[in-house]
Amino acid sequence: MDRRYPSSNRLNLPHAKIWLPVLLVAILARLPWLITPSAVAFGDTQGYLQMANVLRNAFENGLVGGLPGNLGARPPIYSLFLLLCQMQGKCVIMIQATLGLVITAAILVLTWRLTHSTAATVILGLFPAMNLAQIFFERALLSEALASASLLLCAGLLGFFDPPGEVLSRWRWLAAGLLAAVCILTRTAFLYLVPVGVAVVWLQPQNGRKKATASVFFLLPLVVSLLGWSWINSLNTGQFTLSTITGYNLINHTGAWFEILPDEDAILRDIYLQYRSERLQESGTQSMTIWRALDPMMEASGLNYFSLSNELTRLSGKLIAQQPDKYLASVAKAWVGFWKVPIYWQLESIPNPLIRQLLQAIWWVERMLQIAANLVFLCLAGYFTYQATRRSLNGLQVKLCQSTLLILSASFLQALVELGENPRYGYPTQIIVMWVVVISMWDILTHRQQRSGFRSTGLSGGSGSGG
Repeated sequence: MDRRYPSSNRLNLPHAKIWLPVLLVAILARLPWLITPSAVAFGDTQGYLQMANVLRNAFENGLVGGLPGNLGARPPIYSLFLLLCQMQGKCVIMIQATLGLVITAAILVLTWRLTHSTAATVILGLFPAMNLAQIFFERALLSEALASASLLLCAGLLGFFDPPGEVLSRWRWLAAGLLAAVCILTRTAFLYLVPVGVAVVWLQPQNGRKKATASVFFLLPLVVSLLGWSWINSLNTGQFTLSTITGYNLINHTGAWFEILPDEDAILRDIYLQYRSERLQESGTQSMTIWRALDPMMEASGLNYFSLSNELTRLSGKLIAQQPDKYLASVAKAWVGFWKVPIYWQLESIPNPLIRQLLQAIWWVERMLQIAANLVFLCLAGYFTYQATRRSLNGLQVKLCQSTLLILSASFLQALVELGENPRYGYPTQIIVMWVVVISMWDILTHRQQRSGFRSTGLSGGSGSGG
C-alpha cells in the first residue's frame, strides 16, 4: 500500500502556519475591491442582468406562466445570484471575492489531505490567492468566479482530489449531483459533468448494486433540475431545451464560409456577409458577427429569435457537411484558444499609471507560467492516456487521469459549438489544470525519494546484498 497519503476519511487540515499566511495573502490581494468595491460590466453582463429582471418579475407575479420575457439564452443560476444581491455591484464583488477565498481554502485543505506536502499545498494555495485573472473576474459582472468555485467543489465532491481507494457515500454523490446541476445551470457547456460523473461512479471500488445506487443519487438532482429548466424554457420559447442559442453559437464557426450557401438562403446569407465584412475590417475576425446581424436578419426573414436560431442551426449543419475540413480547422482554433489564459480587466479604471504598469508586468509573468502549465498538462494527458492503454496507472494516477478527462471534455465540448471567447470559457478549469501539474510533479518526486530510500537501506531489490 502506498503510504504517502492517509487512507482515513478525516479532513486532515493543514497547520495554521501553512494556511494562515496563504489566506492572508488572498485577503490582501482583494483588499482594494473590498475597500472600494466597483463592479465592471462586459459584453455578456447585459444578458445576465436581463435574465435577472425576468426572474424578479416572475417571482413578483407568483411564477404564473413560466418566465415571461425569457429568451432561453441564459441559464438561470448567475442571474439568480445577481438577483439575490439585488443587482448591487458592491454585494456581487463582496460575495465573488469571498468565493475566491473559498477556492483558496478548499485547495489548501484538499492538497494537504492528499500530500501532507508543505510545498505542494502552498504552491496550489497561492495560485487562486494571487492570480490576477481570478481577482479581476471577482470584480466583473460575469459568471467566471461562480463557475470556478462550483466546478472545483463539484470535482472535490466527486472524489477527484481524494486519496486513492476512498469510497464515497451516497449523500456525497447526491451533493455532487446538486453542484453539477449548479455548474450546468451557470454555464451549459458544463453538461459534460453528467457523463464524466457517471463514469467516475462506475470506477469506484464497489459492487454493481452500490454503483447503481450511487448513480441514482448523483443523477437525481441533475435530472430534476435540467429537465425542469428545459420545461420552463418550453413554456416561453416553445423549445424543450437548456439553451435556445445553438444556432447563434455555431455560426461563429460556419459564418467563415457562409457565402457558399445557395440562393434559396440568400436573405440570411447576404445580410450576414454584409455585417461579416464590417466586422472583419474592424477586428480581423468574423466571430460574433451574428449579434450585429441579428435584428436585420429577423426583420428581413420574418423569423423570431428562436426560429432564427433553429434556422441557423440547420444552415450550419449543411455548411459543416459541405466543408468538414473548414469546420474541423475552426474547432481546432477554438480548442487552442481554450488554453490561452485570459484576463478581463479595465486598466483605465485604475488612475495610477505606476500601478497599471506593475499589474501588467505581474500578469505577463503569471500568464506565461499558466500557459507553460497548460503545455505540461497536455503532455501529462498524453502520458496518462498511454499508461491507461497499458493498464499501468497507479492509484493516484487514476485520480489524475480522471481530472485530465474532466478538463479535456471541457476543452473539446466548447470548441465544437463555439468560436469566440474560448479562453474565457477555459478559465474555470485552470485551478484543476494546476492541480494536475503540481500533484503529478509531487508524485514523481516522492516516488524518486522512495526509490532512493530503498536503495540506501538495501531494500531496493537491486544487485548486491550489502556488505
